[in-house]
Amino acid sequence: MQKMEQITIGAVLHNRYHVLAKIADGGMAEVFEGYDMLLKRHVAIKIMTLTLSKNKEAVERFNKEYNSIAQFSHNNVVKVYGSFQAYNRHCLVLELVKGYTLKDRLLTLGPCTVKELLYFFDEINLAITEAHHNDIIHRDIKPENILISYDGKIKVADFGVAILENSEDLECGKIIGTSKYMAPEIVQSKPATKRTDIYALGIMLYELAVGMAPFVGKNPTFVAVKHVKELPLRPRLVNPLIPQSLENVILKAIAKDPSERFQTVVDFNTSLQAIETSEHRSEKPLKLSNMFEVKGKQCKLYDRYYSYSWFLRIKVAWWFSFLLVCFIIALVCLCLFLPG
Repeated sequence: MQKMEQITIGAVLHNRYHVLAKIADGGMAEVFEGYDMLLKRHVAIKIMTLTLSKNKEAVERFNKEYNSIAQFSHNNVVKVYGSFQAYNRHCLVLELVKGYTLKDRLLTLGPCTVKELLYFFDEINLAITEAHHNDIIHRDIKPENILISYDGKIKVADFGVAILENSEDLECGKIIGTSKYMAPEIVQSKPATKRTDIYALGIMLYELAVGMAPFVGKNPTFVAVKHVKELPLRPRLVNPLIPQSLENVILKAIAKDPSERFQTVVDFNTSLQAIETSEHRSEKPLKLSNMFEVKGKQCKLYDRYYSYSWFLRIKVAWWFSFLLVCFIIALVCLCLFLPG
């Protein structure tokens, strides 16, 4: 057994995978670009941290993920090719998607246009619908886990905390996921259902439509509690450019009570795509759409984009105006109270 625990660029794993470059580094795993010397193709290699690889429960969950997701295939889901152990760490071999994440798109260009939202979510919803048909709940839907390839294909990634519905891992008390997108029932230690994923889709739709998530904060616990106790600010108050029909879809998807949400992803997507034939045609277009172009079922992502979004510009302008007013008031007060 290999004793070395640090993965280095240039290493050959499992006598088959040549490590070429590091793609991402998170708290739970590292992701590398690799080359499969047997099948002559580039792949992504997701490698658990050494700490997690020594954790029996984490390893069992890792193996369950592979066993369930490997049997589930869809064009909009990152494919799982295999698993192995190297340097005392557990590894997954995945489809390599070269491009950006939906989070990158949001941070660089700001809120999405309605046309972009319809395209993105039509593809995402197909993937989640197929997962649900296989009784698989993703449980960690967020922009970071949605990949956009350079040729415009959408891929849902990271089923690392996905689990089969009605399985023993859905017992009460296990809070799993990202607090920013966590459904109220999960915060309350109730079992996850398919409607839990619908809530996360709604939160992500809110964030991409207005530029920020409805519940934010520095402390993940406080953010999680907000999902239970606080009502979200209506999306149109943050971004008046979005149509009322889109706001209605968002608010229904993120209802606190699961019974008040869309009951299936198909229902959610049907309501969302219905917006295409109504209000957004007269909507004021955003200049940013010139940099991420969507035509019908095709989208083109330009290699580089560094422009500030209109949302950030408005925010900067607001603060500048506020500081200017404060300065003028201070100057007037100074003139009034100075002697002579």
